[in-house]
Amino acid sequence: MNGLWLEDVGPNLTTVAIAEFLTLWEWLRDVQLGAGVDDVLVWNWAKDGVYSAKTAYANLFIGRKDFLTAFTLVFWIIWRHRNNIVFNGVSPSVHWVLSTVREELDRWCSAGLIRNRGVGLAFAATE
Repeated sequence: MNGLWLEDVGPNLTTVAIAEFLTLWEWLRDVQLGAGVDDVLVWNWAKDGVYSAKTAYANLFIGRKDFLTAFTLVFWIIWRHRNNIVFNGVSPSVHWVLSTVREELDRWCSAGLIRNRGVGLAFAATE
């Protein structure tokens, strides 16, 4: 569509909304839709890929756990950076903190410590 959809983006977005928008744009920029190809909906929180109220309810609590885990990770990285500044004379760097959060979130997701990668977006999308 040659970027025409950008005209539909509202002018009064908050910085958080803009960050989320840009992250989503980055994820989807290479997606090509094929004419005549049906969409497929897969419920990632169920082994068979089919939505059920049972899996939605069970994963509600996992989502909270993932958020708290990601939250703890972010503060641990900030604390570690602060200690490097105080004790090792490292210069403060927001870029370092954000890139380290992204890297660690990827590692923790790969290790299965965080099941839902989306919980980290609020932390990792703002640079």
